[in-house]
Amino acid sequence: MRYIARRFLSFILRIIKKLFLIYNNNISLKPIKIQHNHSMDIYELYCNEERINCYNEFKKYFKTSTFIKSSQIKKYAIKKSIKNNSDVKLLCLEFGVWKGDSINLLSKYTNKIYGFDSFEGLKDDWHGFSGIAEESFNLNKKLPKVNKNVELIPGWIEETLDKFLDENKFKIKFINIDVDTYKTSKYILERIKPLLVKDAIIIFDELYNYPGWDVGEYKALKEVFSENEYKFLAFSRDGLESVIQIIKS
Repeated sequence: MRYIARRFLSFILRIIKKLFLIYNNNISLKPIKIQHNHSMDIYELYCNEERINCYNEFKKYFKTSTFIKSSQIKKYAIKKSIKNNSDVKLLCLEFGVWKGDSINLLSKYTNKIYGFDSFEGLKDDWHGFSGIAEESFNLNKKLPKVNKNVELIPGWIEETLDKFLDENKFKIKFINIDVDTYKTSKYILERIKPLLVKDAIIIFDELYNYPGWDVGEYKALKEVFSENEYKFLAFSRDGLESVIQIIKS
């Protein structure tokens, strides 16, 4: 009787062992579903490194400038411009109008302001930054509603600026640059530099504090102006804007 019981128990154990091996093999042979989130991890690492590099580049200016909320920095810049140069004949220009929010705000503090935009979006990809490619911000050439003292100059800036400057012989006291990309920023700065009066104000909408800061508007500024030709007045504390004042014309 004991012999039969041992044989039966041995048989049961062999069955259990085989079932375990089959189950274990099936589990190990199942394809593993990989979550493809490594690109996001790389982008986050890149962003963190960019923040550190940006801080190290700009920290030397922080104690001789001020930090202003993004919602207030354009108001600060235009009022500073008027304080520095009260002559109403001097030009105020904005490059990158889009829906007109900033130019309408700026127009409240000046008698006339000109806005340049293709209203067809970006001409180039926004390098180093996430999700902003050519034709972003495209309004299909539809002009935004603007205040009466705003004059829009539609078309690609590279095709309209020279003509405007030829027809308007006045010097420039204020510029808002919000074109995002390096090529267009550099083109603008090269054209307007000879026309800037001393103490003119330039506000850059995307100069620092974002991934790709060193291949955009800041790169254009560094290539067109030397450091002894301008000084930083303000940085956005919660955005990407920076304000400079021309100290050598």
